[in-house]
Amino acid sequence: MSVEAARLRRRYAIGGIATGTFGTVPGMLLMPYVTDVLAIGSALAGLIVFAPKAWDMILNPIAGRISDSVKGDDRRRPFLLVAGPLMGVGFFLMFVGPTQPPLMAASWVLVTFMLAATAYAFFQVPYLAMSAEITDDYDERSALMMWRVIVITIAIMIAGGGAPALVDLAGGARG
Repeated sequence: MSVEAARLRRRYAIGGIATGTFGTVPGMLLMPYVTDVLAIGSALAGLIVFAPKAWDMILNPIAGRISDSVKGDDRRRPFLLVAGPLMGVGFFLMFVGPTQPPLMAASWVLVTFMLAATAYAFFQVPYLAMSAEITDDYDERSALMMWRVIVITIAIMIAGGGAPALVDLAGGARG
């Protein structure tokens, strides 16, 4: 394997950090945050957590169509450079909004999670499409995907163990 091929694999795989983290942390922490900290009933909390997942089913094909319509050799990269930071901001905002009254708090979490999920779609869909455009070589594309999955797996393990540890370190549910 050439130095350039190794560099390309690392650069592509790094996007798996966002995928693994965003796919793991809200699933672990958002429901307890909404029910325990914001004191929102479990049915409404479940709807808040579910709505962005349903939105993904609608939005992902749209994000793909928009991403596909851009022309140029590096057409997917701008989506990653814009949507990646927006996803992080939306993710952060989910946990720092108002805590009272409960309806305002629920609305805040729903809107910010929907915004983060929208950014995630515009990151994830172009990111996954990139592998087919980076190389025509089957073996190289398989290697790209292998390293992406390795990075995602590591991100899931770190985020899955680290996020609850950060919450505990910051003072429990309120942290």
